[in-house]
Amino acid sequence: MWFSRYILLPVWLVSHSLALPQQNVPSLDSLGATPSVSLKQGTIIGTATVVEAGSPTVDKFLGVPFADLPLKRFAPPEPVKQSSKTIQAREWGPKCIENTEPGPLVDTSEESENCLFLNVYVPGTTTRNKAVMFWIYGGNLQFGNAGQPNYDGAFFAAYQDVIVVSANYRTNVFGFSNSPELPSNHRNAGFLDQRLALEWVQQNIRAFGGDPEKVTIFGESSGASSVDRLLTAPPSPLPYRAAILQSGQASVSVASPADGLKSWRSLVKHLACDGSSSELDCVRKVDASKIKSLVKEEALVFTPANDGVTQLATPQIIRRSSGHAAPVPMLIGSNGLEASLFLQPFFKELYESKSADAAYEFSARMLGDQVAGFIRDQVVRTTSKGAVALFLALSQLASDILYKCASAVSQNPTWRYLFNGTFPNTQAPLILPEYGLNSVGAFHSSEIPIVFGTYKEFEKYAPSTQDQIALSKYMMKAWADFAKDPHQGPGWTRMTGSLGDNTACLGCDKNPGGMKFISTAFLDLNCLLINPFYLAKQPLF
Repeated sequence: MWFSRYILLPVWLVSHSLALPQQNVPSLDSLGATPSVSLKQGTIIGTATVVEAGSPTVDKFLGVPFADLPLKRFAPPEPVKQSSKTIQAREWGPKCIENTEPGPLVDTSEESENCLFLNVYVPGTTTRNKAVMFWIYGGNLQFGNAGQPNYDGAFFAAYQDVIVVSANYRTNVFGFSNSPELPSNHRNAGFLDQRLALEWVQQNIRAFGGDPEKVTIFGESSGASSVDRLLTAPPSPLPYRAAILQSGQASVSVASPADGLKSWRSLVKHLACDGSSSELDCVRKVDASKIKSLVKEEALVFTPANDGVTQLATPQIIRRSSGHAAPVPMLIGSNGLEASLFLQPFFKELYESKSADAAYEFSARMLGDQVAGFIRDQVVRTTSKGAVALFLALSQLASDILYKCASAVSQNPTWRYLFNGTFPNTQAPLILPEYGLNSVGAFHSSEIPIVFGTYKEFEKYAPSTQDQIALSKYMMKAWADFAKDPHQGPGWTRMTGSLGDNTACLGCDKNPGGMKFISTAFLDLNCLLINPFYLAKQPLF
């Protein structure tokens, strides 16, 4: 399971590098006020804060249950029951059980199977019927949680006058068990969690000042692939009117769709549940900590199933390109050098590779046989130019295959971007100057603190730059403008084909604090070669 061993660790380390401690809310100034909202499930008590001196106030409601607890393991969630109780919503709720690797940045905050909580960030303004932005976090569907400082929606809400909602959902075996004993429409519990959270928003967001008809779903990485699934296997009635996909789509993955069932079989065997009259019941009786340990030790990767409800067998890229997706406006894009995040932890090994064969073997182990085979010629040609050149070439090609090209196709009204912002404090944790690696480019997830305005979390490495601050303001406004009026777009030209300068480059050299247009045809040059690869060899989830 190379995917778990070589990809999950670097992604998890970076995505969690800002997440400690989790159970204490971020150090925003509290006003001592106690905002409250009355819902059918009870009275929700939050906290009023300001994100910085002079900023508008934000009411934060953290750790609000959106499902009936306790949850039944591997089962679909049930709506939260009506109640007259008072719910103190001042801290993030427990995260769902993660499949992570040990490391210096391990998040030791509370995790639980009873983890279906959401957070609502409400601007302190008096206007009603605000636009709502519903965030879905990434993590390869193996880890992640909504209660990370990087995802704090208070800055977004304060400065853009939108309501931000983020919700936990189950991942790894707890969210995507692949048990053959489950009804097919129950096998993607994690996606059902997301849908129940969206139902909660539809039923309750008016009480917070939001408009349930103005919901935009947005996510990054596997959060964006979740958005893609919500587009290509849409719920009815539709709980959103627009979608933003940051660095992710659901058609192409480095994980094999067969991994999920193989992992379930392996787990059942290691738990000595094989041969039981019901393997599912047997696994349900095992302590969650033991299951988590086995998943980690055996590097088991659990992938979604084609359940006919949350995920269809038809490739999502084909559904989007042929108009068989929810007919809503889309903002979609990727980062300049996504895959550098995945390859960086192994740069020293690449540096020591002396032959093209060794470099190819390295590429296959990092990226999988299918992707590495497709770029073999490029690997061979670039090896002689040195490790840094090979690293950058591999990162670019893998970025195109896994992110840029597969997400570029849609018949929906679409606005497109390329994020290319690089700043000293975001580069600092990843560069290796002693080996000549002085930049890793705009890596996977590096746009998140810019979009959320949480870039100050990186100031432990270096001060924020004026360009970084300006770019964050620009992107927050663009995302919010799109959510407020999707058909007008984020502030640049809508895509009308593959020709013309109609892709927004965010953080490019000539405007590092804002936007410039770039040629879509030039940006997608590699896609002319890559697109047939999708249709011939893509793992169809």
